[in-house]
Amino acid sequence: IKNKVVFIAGGIGITPFYKMLMCIVNQKKSNQITLIWSNKTAQDIVYQKNLESLRQNNPDISIIHTLTQEKWNGEIGRIDEQKLKKHHALDSSYIYYICGPEKMKKNMIGILKKNHVPIKNIQFEKFNL
Repeated sequence: IKNKVVFIAGGIGITPFYKMLMCIVNQKKSNQITLIWSNKTAQDIVYQKNLESLRQNNPDISIIHTLTQEKWNGEIGRIDEQKLKKHHALDSSYIYYICGPEKMKKNMIGILKKNHVPIKNIQFEKFNL
């Protein structure tokens, strides 16, 4: 993983990122990482306490939650270009990892390409429900 990394997760697509974050914290890596994770409801946020613990153990990790089917005190709606910009997670020099439903993956790749992120900086997992 290079210096500035953005993980974009949809639902249970968090799983590989959770494991990667555990390794980064355990190995005391100093990568700047932003995780933007979309779920339907707050109840769907698995690993929430564990992720918060990882974040507390590494100040270079930022975690942003957004919910699509429930109002709460955090971000609401799908991950989009505005949310990426708002959280300083949209730059052509960053490395992106995407894991989630196919529609989300395609939308994210489209946003990243539109913002001149080289395809070599975009990694994604094949994820189908």
